[in-house]
Amino acid sequence: MSTTLIPYLGVVIDGAEKWAKAINNSQKYNLPIPQFSGEEKKYYAQIRDSIKL
Repeated sequence: MSTTLIPYLGVVIDGAEKWAKAINNSQKYNLPIPQFSGEEKKYYAQIRDSIKL
């Protein structure tokens, strides 16, 4: 993977996590989808924010 695409990976992963939370909030039964730890959230936020620089 090209290093120029890494920040966009953060955008995709953030969107996937938000989608999973929305699915679990809107259904009676939760899907067993793993959630990111605080450290993982921080990492993906940093790479996502690097797009804005």
